[in-house]
Amino acid sequence: VAEIAREVKVPFISFGATDPNLSSMEYPYFIRVVPSDALQVNAVASFIVNYGWREVIIFHMDDDYGTNGASILVTLLQDRGSKLIHKIPVVSWIENTTICALLAQLANDEARIFVLHTHPDVGFRILKEAQNQQMLDSGYVWIVTDLIANHLGDPHVNPSIPIYTQGIIGIRRYIAHSSQVHNLMIRIKSKLSQNFPIDLDQNHINIYGLYAYDAVWAVAHAISSYLIHQEKITFLLPEKIPAISGGESELAQMRAFEGGPVMRECILKTKFMGIAGAIEFDKAGDLVGGVFEYINMVGRNPHIIGYWWWENNHGKLSLIPP
Repeated sequence: VAEIAREVKVPFISFGATDPNLSSMEYPYFIRVVPSDALQVNAVASFIVNYGWREVIIFHMDDDYGTNGASILVTLLQDRGSKLIHKIPVVSWIENTTICALLAQLANDEARIFVLHTHPDVGFRILKEAQNQQMLDSGYVWIVTDLIANHLGDPHVNPSIPIYTQGIIGIRRYIAHSSQVHNLMIRIKSKLSQNFPIDLDQNHINIYGLYAYDAVWAVAHAISSYLIHQEKITFLLPEKIPAISGGESELAQMRAFEGGPVMRECILKTKFMGIAGAIEFDKAGDLVGGVFEYINMVGRNPHIIGYWWWENNHGKLSLIPP
């Protein structure tokens, strides 16, 4: 989609794509209201280094999301005196017997610190097998990134999840309690049902839904700004692009947005306080800043144990939010 946006000069605002490589100037029309995983894995590295853990193993998805996040974590840990001793790529269809064999081998190697940067279904299966092999006991540390952490404590997912997630550490985006959030939840509740939960502490709201809400408002602000500075919205036929087969590329049939560069600038200059936090973009189209919270799964609900954010060109760990 980012490639198509580049060719037709239509800005694309994402509320879910976190792959750090999408920040490349190769995709100038890709903009996001969700923090890049470059920030999230920085928070992971800071937590690991803070406790002096030297050898770490990461399970990651065998795709751009997982591979690029793991690669950044390798660099960050090396720069701070720790290292990844194993990077284990996994696919969504990995069999439980394969997971069992991998964990057994790692246990024999006396591995103790693990990071899961995977999709929830894969991550929870790994954790379940780890629990079966007593690898969630004292002496082991499991850290999960936000795709998994956002499901911890959610009553709508598998009720057995708390059994094999006890003691794990999660990292997820911090959402400050505010009148904006509270009022939005009340409006959603009134629209959907009287039973719709509104307590963010109980993880009943999918954070990516809040990102989507902010993305819509970012588009609205940018369009308003664009229409003030430029009246016409016109689309032009692009130059013909040859396909690999020798024919004409399908992109050649798509019209290019003549005002695309101006619209992009309008979006990049957009600043407002969104539901999920401050919305402001850097020159690459990434969200500026972003605060993360560390959670520890105890009982059926996660408990916040600390915060991390980027400040003055370095990460900051704290027991209280900024």
